Amino acid sequence: MLAVISPIIAYRYFVPPIRPTGPRAEMVKHPRQHRIAMALAAGLLASLLITPLRAQSHPPQYITTVWQTEQGLPQNSVNAILQDHRGYLWIGTFGGLARFDGERFRVFDSADTPGFSSNQILSLYESRSGVLWIGTVSGGLIRLEDGVATTYTERDGLPSGFIQSIRGDAEGNVWINSSRGVAKFAGAKLEAYPTHRGKAVREFYLEARDGSMWFRCGNELVRFGADGSLATLKVRKPSVFLVQEAGDGSVWVAVRDEYRLVRYDQGAFSDVPLPPIRRRALAEDPEYTVTMAEGADGELLLYAPAGLVRIVDGRLRPPQPLSLPANGGELPKVRSLLVDREGNLWVGMVGPGLLRLRPAPWRPALGDGQ
Repeated sequence: MLAVISPIIAYRYFVPPIRPTGPRAEMVKHPRQHRIAMALAAGLLASLLITPLRAQSHPPQYITTVWQTEQGLPQNSVNAILQDHRGYLWIGTFGGLARFDGERFRVFDSADTPGFSSNQILSLYESRSGVLWIGTVSGGLIRLEDGVATTYTERDGLPSGFIQSIRGDAEGNVWINSSRGVAKFAGAKLEAYPTHRGKAVREFYLEARDGSMWFRCGNELVRFGADGSLATLKVRKPSVFLVQEAGDGSVWVAVRDEYRLVRYDQGAFSDVPLPPIRRRALAEDPEYTVTMAEGADGELLLYAPAGLVRIVDGRLRPPQPLSLPANGGELPKVRSLLVDREGNLWVGMVGPGLLRLRPAPWRPALGDGQ
C-alpha cells in the first residue's frame, strides 16, 4: 500500500494545497517546487510499475520431500521415473520397481511378481496401449500389463540382456536399445534392427514430428530425414547422447562427456553455450554433468551443475539453483528428471533416493510493495 500512495505523498509534500480561488495562480507561485514534485512522482511511479516485473524475476522456491527405503522405496538409487496415463509414478531402482500413488509404494520384483526376471531396473517406457516396458541391467526386457510380467531375452531376439533405454515412434512401435544394438517391437513381433537405410545403428532416439529418424551410428549422431537426407553430428570422443524434441520442432542434443549442448533447427546443427563447469568435475563425473527431460508446454529441462535450465522458444533461461544432496566436492548424482502433470519436479538420484520439488506459493520479498 505504501508504494501505491508514495507518488501522491511526494507531490503534496513539495506543492502546497491549491486554493479554490486561484489554482493557476498557486501553481505559478511555486514553479520550482512543482517541477521537483513532478519529477519525483514520475520516478516513484516508474519504480512502482516495474516492481511486479522485479518480483516475478525471483527464482521460485521449492518445498522438497525425500523418499528412501525407510519410506518404502525399494532401493536408494533411482535410475528412471515415469508417470503413466492413470497418474501413477513408476520408479526404477537397483532393488526393484515401485509404483507410487503419492502416499505409498507398491513394489514389483522377482520375489513377488512371477515373470519378473531382474530387480536392477535401468529404464521405463509406457506404450500407447498402457503397457509398461522395463529395461534391466542383465535380465532383458520386461513387459508389465495388469500386474502380469513377461520377460524377453536374447533367446527372443534381443541383441543383449542389458537394456539401456526404451523409446517409441509415431506408429506406436517400441524400440529397445541394448548394450549390443537395437531391437524393435512391430506389433507383437520382436526383431533385431541392426541397420537403417543400410547404415549400421547402435541406438534409436526419436522420430521427430517432421518424420526424421534419429540414431547413433558408431560414435556419431545421425538424422535420417524423411526426404532421404542425412545430417551428422560429430563428437571428439565416444560419448552419451541425450536427445529431445522441443515444442517448436527443434531437436536438442546434450553430449554428456563433452558437456556440450547442440540444437538442430532449419537444417543445421549449432552449439549453444552451457553454464560454466569445473574441469575437474567434468573429468571425474561426466555421467552427472547434464540430464535432460521434457518440461511443460513444449519446454525442455536441463539439469547442470549450475542448476535447472529451462529451454523455452529456442533459448536457455538463466540457471535456477537447486539444493540437492551431494558429497563434498562431488556433483549431485542426478540420474533422472520428470515434471508431473501438476508441475512438480521429480529428481531421481544415486544414493539419496527420490526427491519431489514442489513449487512453493509465491511470497513477495521485503520491499516488494510491503
